[in-house]
Amino acid sequence: MKLTRVERWMLANQYQILERLDPENSKDHETCRIALERGYELSYETCAKNIFETVLSAEECEEVVAILSMFRALRQSTEELTDKTGIDLRDVQFDGFDGNNDTKQLAYPEFFCTRQNRFSELNVRNSHMPVLGGYRSMRRVWESCVNKYQPTKEEVVAIAKARYPKTS
Repeated sequence: MKLTRVERWMLANQYQILERLDPENSKDHETCRIALERGYELSYETCAKNIFETVLSAEECEEVVAILSMFRALRQSTEELTDKTGIDLRDVQFDGFDGNNDTKQLAYPEFFCTRQNRFSELNVRNSHMPVLGGYRSMRRVWESCVNKYQPTKEEVVAIAKARYPKTS
């Protein structure tokens, strides 16, 4: 990581403030301040350890929120159905995202649901299997519903089937 002298100066000043405001971690803040003041580039990564390298774009965040909205609608509609024959409830439940394949999307539901207190009824976790492709297939079907926030039984079945597309 390369930083200009001015960037190092501003960050060093912030770490100096943190040394005083956060006495429990003052040694760590002091170490980062000294590394920045002296230009020890190898140590910059240690100072930035809590800053993710990757960014989840606004479009990617919107996609995750749309997926969460879809699963909320599926859950509510399925709960209201008196006849659930033909619907495997596991196919309409949100399983989270996969830490290995959907890494960028994995942390956002935790932030969005827990920190912003949204979609609290959904299970936010690591699915430990690739799911984003299936969610996207489901979403395409969901978006075509007459009332996507209250899909009919037939629409729920169609959305669930899209989760695991048949490959030939």
